[in-house]
Order: sequence, then C-alpha cells, then structure tokens
Amino acid sequence: MLLGRVKHLLFQTRVKPEPDRYSRQYSIEECPDGFHLHWENTRHNLDQARFDVLSNAMTESRRTWISRGKPSPGTETVWYRSDRIPDVPGPDDESFRIELDDLTGPAVHVHLRGVRQEFSIPEFLQYADAIARAYAELRKVLECQIAD
Repeated sequence: MLLGRVKHLLFQTRVKPEPDRYSRQYSIEECPDGFHLHWENTRHNLDQARFDVLSNAMTESRRTWISRGKPSPGTETVWYRSDRIPDVPGPDDESFRIELDDLTGPAVHVHLRGVRQEFSIPEFLQYADAIARAYAELRKVLECQIAD
C-alpha cells in the first residue's frame, strides 16, 4: 500500500519480516547530546525542545484516540498534527554519514540529520543495491520529464 502522494515508485521489494538486529526493542534515553528514541532499528536524536514537542504530540494523540475510539477500517485519521517544530537547529541537523560499527557486532549505521538507521551487513548491501536501482530509475524519470 502506497500512502501520501507517490508520483513514481522508484524501487520496491520485499524484505524479511524481522530485521537482523534489535528487532522488537525500544527505549528512550537521556544522553549528553540529547534524547535518544530507539525504535526497532532506528534512533532519533532529539534536543530538549524537539523531545518536548514529540512527547506532547504523542500524549495528545493517545488522549484523542482514546476519547474518539478506533477509526473505521480503511480510513486515515490524523490524531495530532503541527506544521512547526522548533526553529533552532537540532542535534546533527547538517550531518549525513555512513559508518561501519562494531559495538554489538558488525553493523552499518546510516545517519541523516538526527536519525540513525542500523543495518546488518547483508541488510545494508540489499539497501545499497536498492538505492542504486532507485537512483538509476530516478535518472530515467527525470530525463523523460526534461525531454517532454
């Protein structure tokens, strides 16, 4: 199921239902560089202002969901939305990097701004291949648009 306003699907494949690492774990930690929200294989690094906005939004969303009840099947319901997050730069707002990590066994960390996605080596190779294929498809799409 594609949600949002997908203009052109650049790549899609099926993956194993369980990731190789940290598959059903979560935690919220206060660290020297802010708050870390770990959810499965993703870590969001949030400063105090962003953490406050997110935790308030989650609390309000849950309160609304409980008071209104579960939506009917097939409907998309927004429980809470704001167009603004704090204007001050968050942790790592200008960072994009890919690291080979070995804290708990070999893994690849892809950092984009305040978000880190963790992959096992085989998962990263599959991810990198998908990015290469999507890049090639995007080039084709863009060339067609320029030619039109």
